[in-house]
Amino acid sequence: MMAPDDRVELVKNKYNDFIAKLDSNWNEVCESNLALCIGAGVTQNYVGNWNELLKKLMILRVGDTLSHQWEKDSIDHEGDIQRLENYLNNKYESFSNNINVLEQGEYLMEDDYDFEESDISTVNTNQNWMEKFFAQQVHHVIDHNINQRANNNLSKDFIARYEDGKLSTLRHVLGICLSSQVEYVINYNFDTILENLLNDENVCKKIEPCKDKWPNIEVFAYSDDKIDIENLIKRKPIELENTPNRRTLRIYHVHGIARDVTSDSMDAFQPLIFSENSYLEYQRNLLSWSQRRILDVMHSSNLLCIGFSGTDPNFRYLARLLNSQHKNEYNFDNKEKRPDKKIWLTQKLPDTFMCDIENGDPYAFACLDMLTKSTSRYFIKHFSATILWMENYEKLACELEKIYT
Repeated sequence: MMAPDDRVELVKNKYNDFIAKLDSNWNEVCESNLALCIGAGVTQNYVGNWNELLKKLMILRVGDTLSHQWEKDSIDHEGDIQRLENYLNNKYESFSNNINVLEQGEYLMEDDYDFEESDISTVNTNQNWMEKFFAQQVHHVIDHNINQRANNNLSKDFIARYEDGKLSTLRHVLGICLSSQVEYVINYNFDTILENLLNDENVCKKIEPCKDKWPNIEVFAYSDDKIDIENLIKRKPIELENTPNRRTLRIYHVHGIARDVTSDSMDAFQPLIFSENSYLEYQRNLLSWSQRRILDVMHSSNLLCIGFSGTDPNFRYLARLLNSQHKNEYNFDNKEKRPDKKIWLTQKLPDTFMCDIENGDPYAFACLDMLTKSTSRYFIKHFSATILWMENYEKLACELEKIYT
């Protein structure tokens, strides 16, 4: 029988071998022709996570419902919203466990009044208006969160956090955008934090002092063509000298942008992909320019996913489409099959087992080994994607920095 000390040593050696193997995957990433794919983890310090967004939207919906049910003149609407928020802060987690996220999104994008008092044809007529109204609500929630967490000055707050060594993921994503040769960012977020910071000279100078490296920025959303940057960020963008080697960075918002992209009216808001139905409609429309652009990016570049879990249905759909078993469903310039391009997803190892592994617990390492293998094999098999597991976010920051320095 193995002595306890020997067992501890064995577990630690196995774990060190495990980490060394993970580290070796990053060498290939740094040497690759990269495009970025970013998710909520990149901007959540300012925007909040998905559950926080849903909670706030549900609070607004319940508040509107109460306003209709009670006399508007006799209700303290602002105070009531605050009391609802305080109430749901303690209740939302247990409540949200009992509801499907996409079902919740479907409900939020529809009008209660239509379903209660109108026939289905009236509901469909009002749907387009409701989708734009919903996009406007999402915009207000996101703007409120950013202003609250950035003290109403995003660039100033970012620089302060940057100088304190914080916001490591966001700062390195900006570094890759400014200083590397990346030409595409597939953005699964509704916010425009990336566009705002990349068009702020003080921020850009902090990250990349050499202005010649800065790219021109173009922005696209799934429901629109190229979007005017000035309308998007509500100020003059950076004007760069046209040089022969000036690169263009194209940012594609897969699910839309929660922003009034042409004017201050509600008609300027574009519908968002937020509900199950909108996901399905997106997947059905394979020939849309949005789908083709993103497929072309994934086809021509190696994709590094940051702050992105890979669970999004549209991402999985496109990744499956590009996998060898679906190679005939999308024709890339009459080529028979997809070139050998990589997809990498960055994921943090779960904290649940880490302390126990440090103490040499063999059960903890066995569980961690099983978890990483099962997830990694699934992504390899179905999406030809490799998961880059990390011990902590400091490790991710270190590896991201290597890409552009």
